[in-house]
Amino acid sequence: MKMLLLLAVVVLAPSLIYAQGEVIHHVYFEFDKHSLKTQEVEALDQFIEQYQASGAEKLIIHGHTDSFGTDGYNLILSLRRTSVVQQYLEKQNIPSGEIDFSSFGETKPLVANSTNENRQKNRRVELAYKVPVIPQTAEVEVSPEEECPPRVIEGAKGSQIIASCDCFDGIDVNEIEVKITEVNTPAEMIEEDIITVDALGNCLETGGMIFVEILHKGQPVKASNDTCMKVRIPAPTIDPEMRLYQTRKMGGLTGWSSESQKLDFTVENGRSYYEFNITGGGGFNADKVLSPVALVSAPVAFVANIIENLKNDGLVVKTRKYRISMAYLTNTSGNTMDKGRKLTFRKVGFRDCFRQPDSKVMITLAKNGETYMVEKQLSDLRYKRFWRKYVVKAGDIEPDQNDVVLQGTRVAH
Repeated sequence: MKMLLLLAVVVLAPSLIYAQGEVIHHVYFEFDKHSLKTQEVEALDQFIEQYQASGAEKLIIHGHTDSFGTDGYNLILSLRRTSVVQQYLEKQNIPSGEIDFSSFGETKPLVANSTNENRQKNRRVELAYKVPVIPQTAEVEVSPEEECPPRVIEGAKGSQIIASCDCFDGIDVNEIEVKITEVNTPAEMIEEDIITVDALGNCLETGGMIFVEILHKGQPVKASNDTCMKVRIPAPTIDPEMRLYQTRKMGGLTGWSSESQKLDFTVENGRSYYEFNITGGGGFNADKVLSPVALVSAPVAFVANIIENLKNDGLVVKTRKYRISMAYLTNTSGNTMDKGRKLTFRKVGFRDCFRQPDSKVMITLAKNGETYMVEKQLSDLRYKRFWRKYVVKAGDIEPDQNDVVLQGTRVAH
């Protein structure tokens, strides 16, 4: 183990101090609360004075909860506790740029959640800083993480791949080539032939997609274990219902298959992420099911389901005089996607579970050598209740003075 010569500075204070000069303080909270108690504020003020006098330039704060409640609820509660402490620190003239904060919910207890006393210890925000070190002759052992920090590769839209130093047997992690493709918009999903549907036919709503290549000298490589490399997908708002999915080819399209691995949530430096481990390249997606498809187990139900499918083409959109070239169904948030299957030249069907209040259809039409792109909310189209079909009328298509013409394609709004 490599040794470095460092000074071990010891400061006497009521907070916990470790041998390497790290000062830690805990702020405790009442059950299911995120407001600061009077006695906690007094102790926190002493810690702040200590920090400001230390010369340190970085303060780490981590939010935690006990084990009561769901994972998602506790993550949000720990974030609220962290935010309250952060806001108090800033009011005491600690610049926001000096504060790094993360929230972990119930995932990192200080002690086992076996008694009321222990659970009280876990309802906390942990603050820590390292006292600036002055070179001297005292010997301090350097941890592997300090000697070789993890490599962080960030995509253009904020996704991250984080790999530990020893993640690839016999290969320096800095020699690994990582290619990241982030897919976040309907246009990108259409370009990549991606639909938000799983192998069981469930309609999905995505919280973010990422496609990763892990290469060494042009060849795919895998991590030495299943915990040394993780992916983070930005999440403007964290939805505890999201689950991890991986790519699956579905009739020439890219769909998704549910993974057994749990999708974690984390908040760091004010940014929230969905987080999971990978061992190699692939396509990954944070998804939740919009409307589950019932699995048929009995013969009678199976026959009834076939009959229903024969008379119901799903969510159907048709035109009267225009041929449909391509058709897609998304929503106003842009986090769902289905590709229409042609039923006739003028009629397409989508999965019925995508029939949502904010659904939006995008159809490319052709007539007399001219191409039209229609983009409309389903609620703006005429609906024939008896035939269970949405109809794109001539008024939705015919060009007028407000139409935009791009490379011979008229876009009707």
